[in-house]
Amino acid sequence: MDWEKLKHTPHYGNMYRTKVPGGWLVLADSWAKDEGGEYDATGVGVCFYPDALYQWHIEEDPETDEKSGGE
Repeated sequence: MDWEKLKHTPHYGNMYRTKVPGGWLVLADSWAKDEGGEYDATGVGVCFYPDALYQWHIEEDPETDEKSGGE
């Protein structure tokens, strides 16, 4: 699968999407580190976003130049 990174926040995790028949598969991961740099917790979620015409476009955030999931 060809995953596209949508968003990264240095303290919370990442969000990705990939085209699948009928829409998008969206994956989000989150994580937290303690003061020593060790991971305290992680989590992953996956969902299907129906969009048969693939009209979900990503726009650049002018303030941070990071991608966001704007429609």
